[in-house]
Amino acid sequence: MIQKKIFPILLLSIIGCTLTKNKSNYASELSTFRQEYKDGFLHDERSPLTKDDLPFLDFYPADPAWKLTCQCTKIENAKTFDMPTYSGVTRLYQRICYGRLQVQRKRYKIEYLPKHDSTI
Repeated sequence: MIQKKIFPILLLSIIGCTLTKNKSNYASELSTFRQEYKDGFLHDERSPLTKDDLPFLDFYPADPAWKLTCQCTKIENAKTFDMPTYSGVTRLYQRICYGRLQVQRKRYKIEYLPKHDSTI
């Protein structure tokens, strides 16, 4: 009888610890990515931001609801196109795939646009 009462409590405890660990990993990974993103501005000579600007580069709080999984679809016979960049140079890009996802009951479609000479 006692075993029947303890098992659900033990199961809920394990699930709770796993969820907490996943949220912690997500926040930690996101924090690391954001710091690397900021550091990238310091090593690019064409960067629009300087070291003095970085404290003003702020992000929304980490929200695990926005950790997204999408279904990607390759675009057959994808055409290239010219796109101006922030540096003023026009580069050749290509839509090679798109992803469909849903966030908070809203559906989205995103495209992956690498430079034409890039690889996935």
